Amino acid sequence: MASATEIAPTQAAKAPRKTAPKCIDLDGNEWGNSEAKLQLEDDLLSGLVPLYSGARSDKVPVGAATMMPKDVYNIPGRRFQEFPYENFRTNLNALRKAYAKQRVYSIADAEALARDRILHPKPTVGRDGKPIWHGHLAEELLKEDIDNELHEIFSLHGFWSSRADYKEFDKMCFYNHILQELRLRKLYALRDSMKKKVKVEKK
Repeated sequence: MASATEIAPTQAAKAPRKTAPKCIDLDGNEWGNSEAKLQLEDDLLSGLVPLYSGARSDKVPVGAATMMPKDVYNIPGRRFQEFPYENFRTNLNALRKAYAKQRVYSIADAEALARDRILHPKPTVGRDGKPIWHGHLAEELLKEDIDNELHEIFSLHGFWSSRADYKEFDKMCFYNHILQELRLRKLYALRDSMKKKVKVEKK
């Protein structure tokens, strides 16, 4: 019988818990900061990668496009294969679920807005009695004409006179909207250029 002074034997020390090795790409980035994730998000937004895999047909809306995870994983020109397939598939499913949910909310918001517009039509004329530019056909026509570089061909008067919709606005108002559209395009071009520069620096 052990004396009171003896120390009871301690339990064997537990072995340290093993942790799974981190999945990183060739640049040493984990998935959350990887180029592969950015590429996948762009592909989901553009529609190149559908929001549904087709593995569970009862979950796929009628007529919706599908693509199996393995096919997404093997898309040429992507960095998806720098990650193990099982990890990629888990991340793909999570992004698909998030984007599909966001799309449902967007459709619901659009339907609610459409109902609101029926009940409360958006005004087309301001308090001053002049037509409102935003939402007017002239707004879309101007974008098309600038795409075709007509603003560089016509004089201001000739451009303004080229469409009846333009002449619903006074000439100075029309000129200001030309300048505004051109400024926006320069800003968008600068933003896209900066994004490409960042992507190149990451490679």
